[in-house]
Amino acid sequence: MSFYFTDQIQQSFNKIFHQCNKDIAWEGKAELDALVKLDEEGQKIPGIGDVYAILARVYSGPQFTWIEAGFPEDDTKAYSYLHTAIRKGSAIAILQAMRTSGALTPTIEKELPMTKDQAFQRVYEGAQKGCSYCAYAIANVFQWGDYHILPSAQKVANEGEPSTFIRFLKGLFVQADQRRFANKITAIAQQWLRKSAEAGLVIAYRNLRITYVEQNNSVMEEQVIFEGAAAGLPLMMYLAGDICKSRGEHERALEYLSAVPP
Repeated sequence: MSFYFTDQIQQSFNKIFHQCNKDIAWEGKAELDALVKLDEEGQKIPGIGDVYAILARVYSGPQFTWIEAGFPEDDTKAYSYLHTAIRKGSAIAILQAMRTSGALTPTIEKELPMTKDQAFQRVYEGAQKGCSYCAYAIANVFQWGDYHILPSAQKVANEGEPSTFIRFLKGLFVQADQRRFANKITAIAQQWLRKSAEAGLVIAYRNLRITYVEQNNSVMEEQVIFEGAAAGLPLMMYLAGDICKSRGEHERALEYLSAVPP
């Protein structure tokens, strides 16, 4: 079932991001490349902007997918596809561009088919319905601070916050209040990363782990590592194996390390 992409695009996306078999991932990429070719030939493809957005991420390097997939890194194609995605109306591409250095050039800013806040609203709706990639994109908005410039994201961040007068009183204790709010933002990011991972996006475990590392929360970090390993993410298999090895659980460590795809 698809909650944001078309069913056809969702199936290809799942092959790339919802599992960690290299051959299957390349099959998904080939399917999206074929849709791009049809678009270039002038055929009308529903959701084609999202196809370009997904491929822009694929071509951005292993840190944006999973290294064992072996996708070629091509910055020129990544930026070109991201700009095409935006021009073709992809809301999620706009949020991606906010996370991509130099992507929102003055020219592209003028050509945005919707405001950044409208893009956030569309993707947020997809995340609420259960789209793994939308949930991941929303988590990034909070994890990396983009919520500061998005009114709708600020509204989410400020839900349950005290009145102006109470905030004034809390302002007398600025550092403590800032820490509390920062923790709240991290919790929102963690919530959406968790939903993303549970909806099938295996790389969400990677970002989720980072949040716990930054909090020095080794208990939750370890939990996420083993969850990610169970989901098949190679990085988490390596880390799970190392944890087991450090505990003297050599047989279990071997199970994790031998399961890592070549």
